[in-house]
Amino acid sequence: MIEIANALLAGTDGLPPIGPGLYYQYVVAGDGLYIRADDSRLEACVKVASALCPGAGPCAPYARLKIDRVPGVWLLSILRSAR
Repeated sequence: MIEIANALLAGTDGLPPIGPGLYYQYVVAGDGLYIRADDSRLEACVKVASALCPGAGPCAPYARLKIDRVPGVWLLSILRSAR
């Protein structure tokens, strides 16, 4: 794995934690470009572009909540935004 500031080349051994002071990080993987972010409430990785990158390791999209329950105020905000 190669890491440069807020970007890294995915290896075969998984992804390391996002470094201190970084809010997001680009990941170049074998099947494209991903962006991942981590804060006190949510950790997520989303594919933003497809591309073949031979030699780069795999990456998969994910989203993980770090809180027990989503506050109702957040859900109402999401619902209003969707409408």
